[in-house]
Amino acid sequence: MPEESEQASETPCAGSCHAQRVLQTLNAYRRSGTLTDVVLRAGGCDFPCHRAALSAGSAYFRSLFRAGEPQQGLTVVPGVGPAGTATAAALAVVLDYMYGAGVRLRTEEEAAAVLALAERLGVAGLREACARFLEGRLRAANSLALRRVAAAFSLASLAERCGRVLRQAFTEVARHADFLELAPDEVAALLADPALGVVHEEAVFEAAMRWVRHDAPARRGQLRRLLEHVRLPLLAPAYFLEKVEADDLLQACGECRPLLLEARACFILGREASVLRARPRR
Repeated sequence: MPEESEQASETPCAGSCHAQRVLQTLNAYRRSGTLTDVVLRAGGCDFPCHRAALSAGSAYFRSLFRAGEPQQGLTVVPGVGPAGTATAAALAVVLDYMYGAGVRLRTEEEAAAVLALAERLGVAGLREACARFLEGRLRAANSLALRRVAAAFSLASLAERCGRVLRQAFTEVARHADFLELAPDEVAALLADPALGVVHEEAVFEAAMRWVRHDAPARRGQLRRLLEHVRLPLLAPAYFLEKVEADDLLQACGECRPLLLEARACFILGREASVLRARPRR
């Protein structure tokens, strides 16, 4: 009778290697339509699959098939978009992952769609892969969009990185269209951040005014609230006279006048440490 050590040496990778070979074979079967017993439909495309593989990788399909669905062998994959169905591209990525073929993402939009579908279908592990991809693609230009994704799916690490980029590259972030579409609370929170990374406070003032002017009739009522977070005493005096006091929207805003007078007093009498708006940002 052979020794136990000899038996063990005959199958050095019986676990992970065998499992990988099985998944590779199943994926090849899926792509060729071999032994498939259910068809998934998304975005007008059909995906022949195996119920057992789907059940093993997805809580949604496990529950669906245990309940005896679908009766006709065809199921429309639920989505989270306006149409209520998943896109074919997102489903293709999810299926590749479930069948052990890895994750291939190309754009932030695709990653967000895959993340949403993976959450809907209860596919464990894909969430982390999407989050890593999005963190690697994070830039000033997409930081606001990715912050929304992070908030929607409770991605703490991505949210923290987005916040860091927003602070460090605020001047660039404020130039992009996403900034103009922010809600008033979001703009106020950004302007109020004491760690906002701006070389000159003029950039904060211009960002606030750009946001207001994007829809002046609806947003002029937010002027006082936003201007409270702009550190007007830190502006260059000449800039304050020519760009701030002479601004038509500010001249028409009686609520803003006390803030302008406060700034003017700081210019004349010197900055007072007790006035928060006279303190440099960190």
